[in-house]
Amino acid sequence: MHLRLHVIFVPLPAKCAALPNEIGHVHARISGSTIFGVNSPLRLMTTMLKRLAGCVLMAVLCVAVPVMASAQDKPVTAANGWVKLPADGATSTEAFAAVSNPGMYAIYLLSATSDVAGKVELRDAKKGTQALEEVAVLQYETTYMDPKGVHMVLSGLKRPLKEGETIWITMKTDTQEEVQVEAVVKKE
Repeated sequence: MHLRLHVIFVPLPAKCAALPNEIGHVHARISGSTIFGVNSPLRLMTTMLKRLAGCVLMAVLCVAVPVMASAQDKPVTAANGWVKLPADGATSTEAFAAVSNPGMYAIYLLSATSDVAGKVELRDAKKGTQALEEVAVLQYETTYMDPKGVHMVLSGLKRPLKEGETIWITMKTDTQEEVQVEAVVKKE
């Protein structure tokens, strides 16, 4: 007696392509042969159902993890931005802001740009003059930039800055979100 067993599995997203090779049709000739090292129909079905459950779990994780990672519920904002008035002829200055993260996940500031400077670097006065790779803004927290701590350095100024004028700085986060900083030029 020969039984033919057809099992059809639902294809998974491309990210899950490294899963076992059971996806698709499985033909089984039950009388005396083995599939997956199993020689009884009940064991075969149990084994295949366990593998199916594993495939379904992997499919759910492939979809759910990226969705959870991008689930920042509220935008990151910057307030109280200001730029230190540079000395006459200076080609660099410092900028400061309070960056608030009302979301449920920490974010990281990775870079900044401004139309008045050739380069903007994130720095920490406590760690010297080397640029930082990132600045953490914890969930439900505000990171306050100041001259003795984390701040931005605008170098290669393209024009002289005047006291009272407003410039814009754009910070980019690890989630590719752009945070706009409105900064007023003032004396320290």
